Amino acid sequence: MKQAWIVVSEELRGNIIPAWWDTDENNFSTPVTYATQREGYLEIVDLMMHRIETFLQDETLDCLDRDEDMVVPCTITDDGIITTEYGELFSPFKPQADYGR
Repeated sequence: MKQAWIVVSEELRGNIIPAWWDTDENNFSTPVTYATQREGYLEIVDLMMHRIETFLQDETLDCLDRDEDMVVPCTITDDGIITTEYGELFSPFKPQADYGR
Protein backbone atom coordinates (compact mmCIF):
# COMPACT_ATOMS: atom_id res chain seq x y z
CA MET A 1 0.00 0.00 0.00
CA LYS A 2 1.12 3.53 -0.65
CA GLN A 3 -0.04 6.89 0.63
CA ALA A 4 -0.89 9.67 -1.81
CA TRP A 5 -3.22 12.66 -2.31
CA ILE A 6 -6.22 12.93 -4.62
CA VAL A 7 -8.47 15.77 -5.80
CA VAL A 8 -12.14 15.03 -5.15
CA SER A 9 -15.38 16.85 -5.89
CA GLU A 10 -18.99 16.39 -4.92
CA GLU A 11 -21.55 15.20 -7.47
CA LEU A 12 -24.98 16.78 -7.67
CA ARG A 13 -26.34 13.74 -5.83
CA GLY A 14 -23.83 14.33 -3.03
CA ASN A 15 -21.42 11.51 -3.85
CA ILE A 16 -17.71 12.23 -3.40
CA ILE A 17 -15.88 11.24 -6.60
CA PRO A 18 -12.38 11.67 -8.08
CA ALA A 19 -12.25 15.04 -9.84
CA TRP A 20 -9.50 14.38 -12.38
CA TRP A 21 -8.73 11.32 -14.48
CA ASP A 22 -5.96 10.03 -16.76
CA THR A 23 -6.87 7.82 -19.72
CA ASP A 24 -4.38 5.31 -21.10
CA GLU A 25 -3.97 4.04 -24.67
CA ASN A 26 -6.60 1.32 -24.04
CA ASN A 27 -9.16 4.00 -23.11
CA PHE A 28 -9.07 2.92 -19.44
CA SER A 29 -9.30 5.82 -16.99
CA THR A 30 -7.79 6.02 -13.53
CA PRO A 31 -7.96 8.89 -11.03
CA VAL A 32 -5.00 11.26 -10.94
CA THR A 33 -3.08 11.05 -7.64
CA TYR A 34 -0.29 13.21 -6.25
CA ALA A 35 2.74 12.56 -4.08
CA THR A 36 2.07 15.65 -1.93
CA GLN A 37 -0.89 17.75 -0.91
CA ARG A 38 0.83 20.80 -2.40
CA GLU A 39 0.98 19.18 -5.88
CA GLY A 40 -2.77 18.63 -5.82
CA TYR A 41 -3.50 22.20 -4.78
CA LEU A 42 -1.12 23.58 -7.43
CA GLU A 43 -3.19 21.76 -10.07
CA ILE A 44 -6.36 23.37 -8.69
CA VAL A 45 -4.70 26.81 -8.71
CA ASP A 46 -3.60 26.34 -12.35
CA LEU A 47 -7.15 25.41 -13.33
CA MET A 48 -8.62 28.38 -11.44
CA MET A 49 -6.14 30.80 -13.03
CA HIS A 50 -7.14 29.51 -16.48
CA ARG A 51 -10.83 29.96 -15.62
CA ILE A 52 -10.23 33.49 -14.30
CA GLU A 53 -8.33 34.48 -17.47
CA THR A 54 -11.14 33.06 -19.63
CA PHE A 55 -13.75 34.88 -17.56
CA LEU A 56 -11.92 38.20 -17.82
CA GLN A 57 -11.50 37.86 -21.60
CA ASP A 58 -15.03 36.65 -22.42
CA GLU A 59 -17.49 39.47 -21.77
CA THR A 60 -20.45 37.15 -22.38
CA LEU A 61 -19.78 35.18 -19.18
CA ASP A 62 -21.91 36.28 -16.25
CA CYS A 63 -20.25 34.22 -13.53
CA LEU A 64 -16.98 32.43 -12.94
CA ASP A 65 -17.11 28.65 -13.29
CA ARG A 66 -15.62 27.31 -10.08
CA ASP A 67 -15.75 23.86 -8.58
CA GLU A 68 -15.40 23.05 -4.91
CA ASP A 69 -12.50 20.65 -5.41
CA MET A 70 -10.69 19.38 -2.30
CA VAL A 71 -7.34 17.64 -1.92
CA VAL A 72 -7.59 14.69 0.49
CA PRO A 73 -5.19 11.94 1.56
CA CYS A 74 -5.76 8.52 0.01
CA THR A 75 -4.42 4.99 0.24
CA ILE A 76 -3.67 2.97 -2.90
CA THR A 77 -3.50 -0.81 -2.53
CA ASP A 78 -1.13 -2.93 -4.60
CA ASP A 79 -4.01 -3.91 -6.90
CA GLY A 80 -5.03 -0.27 -7.53
CA ILE A 81 -7.97 0.28 -5.16
CA ILE A 82 -8.07 3.90 -3.94
CA THR A 83 -9.72 4.71 -0.62
CA THR A 84 -10.11 7.93 1.38
CA GLU A 85 -11.94 9.02 4.51
CA TYR A 86 -15.05 9.07 2.27
CA GLY A 87 -14.69 5.35 1.47
CA GLU A 88 -13.64 3.60 -1.70
CA LEU A 89 -13.12 6.10 -4.53
CA PHE A 90 -11.95 3.75 -7.25
CA SER A 91 -11.42 0.07 -8.01
CA PRO A 92 -10.15 -1.29 -11.33
CA PHE A 93 -12.47 -4.27 -10.71
CA LYS A 94 -15.74 -2.29 -10.86
CA PRO A 95 -17.43 -0.41 -13.74
CA GLN A 96 -16.10 3.13 -14.11
CA ALA A 97 -19.66 4.42 -14.15
CA ASP A 98 -19.72 3.63 -10.42
CA TYR A 99 -17.20 6.46 -9.96
CA GLY A 100 -18.80 9.22 -11.98
CA ARG A 101 -17.16 8.29 -15.31
